[in-house]
Amino acid sequence: MTETKPKSIMQRLLQGIKWNFLDVVIVSGGNLAVSILAARLLGVDDFGAFSIVKSTVYMLATVAGLGLGWTATKYIAELKTDDLGKMGRILGLCQLMAGSVSFIFAGGLFFFAAEIATGPLQAPKLINPLQMAAVYILFTTLNGYQIGAMMGFEAFRKLAFLNCAQTLFSLICTGVFIWSWGLAGAASALGLTAFLNWFLYHKALKKEMYNYGVKVSYVQLGREMTILMSFAFPAAISGIIGSIAVWLGNALLVRQEQGLAEMALFAVAGNIRSLVLFFPSLVTRVASPMLCSVAGEKTNSGYAKLFWLNIIVTIGAAVIVALSAALLAPWLLVAFGKGYLGGTGVLAVIAAMSVIEVAANSFYQTLFVQGRLWWQVGVIVLWSVTLLGVTAVTVESEGAIGLGYAYLAAHVVSLCCYVLATLYLKAWQVRKEEAGS
Repeated sequence: MTETKPKSIMQRLLQGIKWNFLDVVIVSGGNLAVSILAARLLGVDDFGAFSIVKSTVYMLATVAGLGLGWTATKYIAELKTDDLGKMGRILGLCQLMAGSVSFIFAGGLFFFAAEIATGPLQAPKLINPLQMAAVYILFTTLNGYQIGAMMGFEAFRKLAFLNCAQTLFSLICTGVFIWSWGLAGAASALGLTAFLNWFLYHKALKKEMYNYGVKVSYVQLGREMTILMSFAFPAAISGIIGSIAVWLGNALLVRQEQGLAEMALFAVAGNIRSLVLFFPSLVTRVASPMLCSVAGEKTNSGYAKLFWLNIIVTIGAAVIVALSAALLAPWLLVAFGKGYLGGTGVLAVIAAMSVIEVAANSFYQTLFVQGRLWWQVGVIVLWSVTLLGVTAVTVESEGAIGLGYAYLAAHVVSLCCYVLATLYLKAWQVRKEEAGS
């Protein structure tokens, strides 16, 4: 029997990029199409209301996710050819935690929607949409670790097909529901789409686990609690702090005069931001689990090559697309409707911010791969303080552009932190190797 030659790092990267290209095209294009459809059908004010509803449920789903998606990605990528028993226990731990927390947060939004809408958001019309969107939190939280696990298995081909089905359903469901029930229909479509996504990933993950001979285990879960303290727990804290900061920034914008209209402009610019992030996200999504895998194989030269290749390619692509988006802003915005043409300045700021965001995400891989997630908590605290501080100063006079300035400043701070951390850890690794030789 002939032995299959293992794929090189470059072959694995290109194979993953090929399928992720299709995946990201589908997801980004589908999300953009859904946003354009919603913006046109709802109008400026209701689209702004829908955007803050999405921001609220995204924030709560991120908090409820407890960093389990990235935990599953990292440890499955490292263990899939080594310790299947440990992998099964990690999956069992993720499943139990996601199952319990998802109901708590979904129920919390449903029962406290009135307090949130009339309190910090000062928009009573959002009570019912927030309650309807609570289903999104339930199934998105349940699905978080499943997505992370599929990425850890490098099952990029299956991810592409799953997201194709989900995106098509989301587009149809959103259009029909908004046409029939307006803002309430848009919120309901979020929950229904999340349920379908969870169901598809549940089936796909079971098959992937069968192929690898992995079984979810709930026995001796205490052996894996150190993972929660060293990785999942700080990842969860980072997600909580960052998500709350994002939501508070949006809430500060919504509370201003014409706040929902300004929120709509910012949301439209944010959707076009996805064009800047398109190719960088594609490459990083493949490179991230591979970096974990290569680090586990102790191939330092291969790790360095992949790390810097990811940085160069992603930043270069982001610069090209950001410049194009800023120049073509009027033509891009009119696709959402003539009421959004006032957002050209917002889009220019968001395009510049996106380049810095891509660079920061690329350098963040050092902390992710080496498991320095407690460092990430510190970075996110600085990021959040900067975001909210600049927002508080600028949003009253500048509106959506002021919020864009806040994000730009916050990402500059995080990029500086990640670069310094990368240089420090590289020097530490060199000293460690010299001491061992």
